[in-house]
Order: sequence, then structure tokens, then C-alpha cells
Amino acid sequence: MYLKYFVYVSSVNNLSDARYCSGMFVDYIGFNFDQNSKNKISIDNFKEIKNWINGPKIVAEFADSSITYIEEFMSKIEVDYLSINYSSEIIKK
Repeated sequence: MYLKYFVYVSSVNNLSDARYCSGMFVDYIGFNFDQNSKNKISIDNFKEIKNWINGPKIVAEFADSSITYIEEFMSKIEVDYLSINYSSEIIKK
């Protein structure tokens, strides 16, 4: 049973939620890596979760993180998309 609408689930931080989204054919699953967030997910936890899901595109969510922080993270993980805030310093440069 595929979903009728485009669905993007943000800030997933546990395997149970990620597998549920995958099983429900969610289009995109976002993982919070923002350096200022209390709810950010660790690289190890992300990699473990990613190995258990199949189907949804993976989004790395960084909000207002610095470009240095984002570059460091992106060298350690593989994702389909990157999400930052429009007001981020990356956009301004």
C-alpha cells in the first residue's frame, strides 16, 4: 500500500520510527545532525539505522550548523540530500 501523498518525516532518531517509515513507503526520512540541537543523532547510530531501512531517500538535516561542521559530517556519512536553513551562512556565501 503506497501513500497517496508525498511524505517527508523529519528528525528521526531511532530504528523503530525509521523502519515504520520505510514500511509505510515514506518518500524521505530526515536525520537531525544540527550541531546546536539537543536531539541530534550520532554518526554511529545513524549508520546503524540506515542499514536497516530500504526505500526512502535519506536527508541530513543541519539547520544552522557551520559550514565546517557540515563538511566534516558529510565526509563521514552517505545521504541523498542535505537540508539547511535558508538563512544559513552557506547560502550567504
